[in-house]
Amino acid sequence: AILALILAHIPFTHTIELKTLDARFRRFAVPQAARSDIVLIVVDEESVQRLQTILGRWPWPRVAYVWLLDFLRAGGARTVAFDILFAEPHLEKPEGDRALAQAIARSGNVYLAAAFHQKRIAPESGDPPLGRMALEGIRAPADPPTYEGVTLPLPELRAAAKGIGSINIDPDE
Repeated sequence: AILALILAHIPFTHTIELKTLDARFRRFAVPQAARSDIVLIVVDEESVQRLQTILGRWPWPRVAYVWLLDFLRAGGARTVAFDILFAEPHLEKPEGDRALAQAIARSGNVYLAAAFHQKRIAPESGDPPLGRMALEGIRAPADPPTYEGVTLPLPELRAAAKGIGSINIDPDE
């Protein structure tokens, strides 16, 4: 057990564990076990291209999200979470921001995205790249990140939302 604990904290074996974890998730995933009451609505490059004739170029007008929220509310959605930042007013149709805030309030179950800006600290000379060394050469967990700012949704959208969630991604090695 002690050997396993020590090996788990060595960067090389940690990287191997992460790679095999990815492989295990791919190999042993059971798609049939996925919950049918969770639906993802993906805005990707293909959807942006397909809807360009209807909604125009990206970024879409806020009315597109108003329609979506009204559709989801009519369908009984319990929670709606956006991973799109609505941090700046829509330049072409700023009145859409007010309509979106009203749709968010009508839904009563919408969570909006926020992005935290991590403060980058240069390692002190002699520090290992992934944190400081702990007892007898075992690597301690990396220090928690420090943030120097956050991008929040527009105030009127934020006021109408049920909550806000981080969309930060911290990829592993």
